[in-house]
Amino acid sequence: MSKAIVLDMDGTIASLYSVKGWLDYLIAEDATPYAVAEPYGDSKAINAALATLQSMGYVVEVVSWLSKGKPSKAFNAAVRKAKLDWLSNYYPCIDPSNVHVVAHGTNKWRVSNNKGGVLFDDEQDNIDNWNKHSNSGIGIQVTNSDTVLSTLYQIIDASPQSGLPACFASWKETKALAA
Repeated sequence: MSKAIVLDMDGTIASLYSVKGWLDYLIAEDATPYAVAEPYGDSKAINAALATLQSMGYVVEVVSWLSKGKPSKAFNAAVRKAKLDWLSNYYPCIDPSNVHVVAHGTNKWRVSNNKGGVLFDDEQDNIDNWNKHSNSGIGIQVTNSDTVLSTLYQIIDASPQSGLPACFASWKETKALAA
């Protein structure tokens, strides 16, 4: 398995489906739900855990879909911008060059630069495709708001802890606060 964390957004780290009227907005080609969605889970603790993993040599990547159907180029551009802005606000540790916002239904394994990593996604088909095509990676289905954080903690805890940077102490504090 490569040292990579690959995240979906909608329903995984972003509560898109909790935005009132989200589907009506998207049908009207209004990207507002992507901009105003609250984080799914504790974004500060997840960001701290991701930063800790990055300091341990992990790459953090996002592979997220555009809206379903045949959206206009202008709407696709607005969705990409909203998602990048949202990530910058809630997950500043994620390098924008590691963010791929692609057509709905695209196989995430084909897009990812880290095919042997751990994919977090709420869609079972994406998990199945990841596990089928990635001979060394693993897909984790996000079933509740604690899935990402608890799994990141497990990855950190399972990693050799000798020589961890100073931010590891702040991660332990964040972990204690989240418990």
